[in-house]
Amino acid sequence: MGGGYDTPTVELDCDLAGFAYKHVTFHGRAAHAGFVPFAGVNAASMAVLYQTAIGLGRQQLREDVLARLNPVVSSPPMTTNVIPDTARVSTDVRTIDLAYMSELSVKLDAMAQGAALALGGVAEIDTEVGYLPFRQHRPLSEPFREAFQAGVPGIEALLDDRGGSAAAGDVGDLSVMLPCIQIGYSGLEGTVHGADLHLDDPVTVLDAVPRFVLEGLRRLGPALEKVTGYRNTYDEYVAQVTRLGGRVVGTRD
Repeated sequence: MGGGYDTPTVELDCDLAGFAYKHVTFHGRAAHAGFVPFAGVNAASMAVLYQTAIGLGRQQLREDVLARLNPVVSSPPMTTNVIPDTARVSTDVRTIDLAYMSELSVKLDAMAQGAALALGGVAEIDTEVGYLPFRQHRPLSEPFREAFQAGVPGIEALLDDRGGSAAAGDVGDLSVMLPCIQIGYSGLEGTVHGADLHLDDPVTVLDAVPRFVLEGLRRLGPALEKVTGYRNTYDEYVAQVTRLGGRVVGTRD
């Protein structure tokens, strides 16, 4: 877990956001910026107008679903003596609510199209789905809560069901089809994230946390018996991604 904690801590039942990428390429018309700027249609100006719309639109974002937008200019370098005929802006659309992610995607499309229309250009919009929101299967967390209550040397605190985080992970996609939980943990100073491994507190990371996980797994059997008829098929998962405007790469294998 990020954030830093004063004592070795584990976390249960924290949902995660999902996200999609919106890539908007604005198309205008190139012209010499000194000789005939009036003959051009400035794609970079459309990009600025689009980012302004996103900035003003943040006032309308719902706070309860951890909605986040982070637009960046992803265009290649431009030269100052040419009215640019293309400009690209990319943003993530991040939230713990899948339906709201779709709603925000539609709003961003309207902002992009409006920015292009206002200045006489065209907006080419590409939506790329990242991860779907992650919902912890809370019955499966109960054995690990019992493990903490029983006491595991080196684990001193439990952060329990804080609701959600705007961080995201590929476990969100898996949780659409299978019951999943994710256990967070933090040592006194270090965290583990991807390939960036910080072992400022190796006793917690390499000893206490594995012992905690083992104690939870020993209690897992009764919780597994309660998991029946779980959620969606792979095809239903593909349909959810498709509704967001994305595509699934690969197969169910």
